[in-house]
Amino acid sequence: MIGTVLTYEHTGIRGACGQTVGADGRGTYAVVFLGENTEETEIAARAYVKMWLQQAYVKHIHLVSASEEYSCIPLQVVRV
Repeated sequence: MIGTVLTYEHTGIRGACGQTVGADGRGTYAVVFLGENTEETEIAARAYVKMWLQQAYVKHIHLVSASEEYSCIPLQVVRV
């Protein structure tokens, strides 16, 4: 079961790798966290953000949890 979906935008890295189309990493990406417990998948998604996405060229990080109860807006902006 899909527990949490993490999306983010990578603005690209300037330098030698940018000479080839698509080699600079620019684009919008999604990471899907699978699991029965949405709380655990959300914790894993936030750990992924802290470990891999705390860089200046990563923008617009969003988390969407597949929680069955409705207590708030399911979309969370982590960092803009």
